[in-house]
Amino acid sequence: MISSTEPTGEDFPLTPPPPIEKKLIYNHAPRYLNIINEYSENYARLDSVIKEFPDSEAIIQRLNKMFVNVADVRDDGKLCVGNGDAQLKLIENEIYNMIVNDASFQADEVPEEIINQFCVALIAVAVAKCRVLLRPGDDDAAA
Repeated sequence: MISSTEPTGEDFPLTPPPPIEKKLIYNHAPRYLNIINEYSENYARLDSVIKEFPDSEAIIQRLNKMFVNVADVRDDGKLCVGNGDAQLKLIENEIYNMIVNDASFQADEVPEEIINQFCVALIAVAVAKCRVLLRPGDDDAAA
């Protein structure tokens, strides 16, 4: 079960994650299903690289916080399935803005399309690691 507070290792089940496609469909994100499939090679590369990155868990937790900030919430405070495409677009925009507004970012060295591809790949990694979007079945009130 995903907690609506800052994540800890205990907030997430130990069962294997569902396929990313199933998760995107469950969370009403068919547009991102197509986008992530288009950039699947970038996702695979980033997924293998991020495992070696020293602060990778902190990055994924930050993405979870971004998701919690845009997620739909029931009256009881629990996250629920909403418009996954809109939620992921907000997260993508936030990642993009963090990159281009960073003081060390050199816009003349990195094409915008590369940044966009990275943003989508990072979202795909977070979705696959069950830190962004709900697992099928987590929202017992899903319609």
